[in-house]
Amino acid sequence: MAFVNKFREKSGYRFSYEHSIYVDPDYINNGYGNKILKELIKICKKITKIKNLIAVIGGKNNFASIKIHKNNGFQYIGTIKKAGFKNNKWVDSIYMQKRL
Repeated sequence: MAFVNKFREKSGYRFSYEHSIYVDPDYINNGYGNKILKELIKICKKITKIKNLIAVIGGKNNFASIKIHKNNGFQYIGTIKKAGFKNNKWVDSIYMQKRL
């Protein structure tokens, strides 16, 4: 499952979109996340108003997600420390970007 939403509501960010990908835990490590991301990129390239895709990855130890994004042309652009709270602990938000 995947979603694409505006990165920010302010008009200055109107060409940047954030995406989320969710893979059922029973199917993790089978390449589905990579397949979904490739298809998502292909679809977003057809939408002329989308110029940037932003990945916000929860947790610096989310190596698989970071690797999938890197392998699909995303570049690391920064980390916000302890920006999220998941599973009763604070997690960093890793930002990656792909220009379309």
